[in-house]
Amino acid sequence: MENANTTAAIERKIEEMKDHPQWALLLPSNFEDYCEVDIRERRNEVTMLSTFPYVARVAHPESLRQPICDYIRAHYKLEQEPAVQNFDYGLWTTNDVVYPR
Repeated sequence: MENANTTAAIERKIEEMKDHPQWALLLPSNFEDYCEVDIRERRNEVTMLSTFPYVARVAHPESLRQPICDYIRAHYKLEQEPAVQNFDYGLWTTNDVVYPR
């Protein structure tokens, strides 16, 4: 999720998940937050970077990463809940692959 910052990178990441369904995913708790756009946070970010208050409408309120979250929700299931002992990461496995225990 961290390195998928462009449309092309998002598409590559989804293709990688499609090509390797046997690979499980380690995702932080509330990984869906990466797929949401906080308009107030975006304005604050632009304000900090430009050192000038940004009060205009945000031009792109849609999330670039939403397709990744949609794909994970459709094709993976949470196998192990995020917990303190695993640094708040959860283990997600695909719905169609049976993993040995």
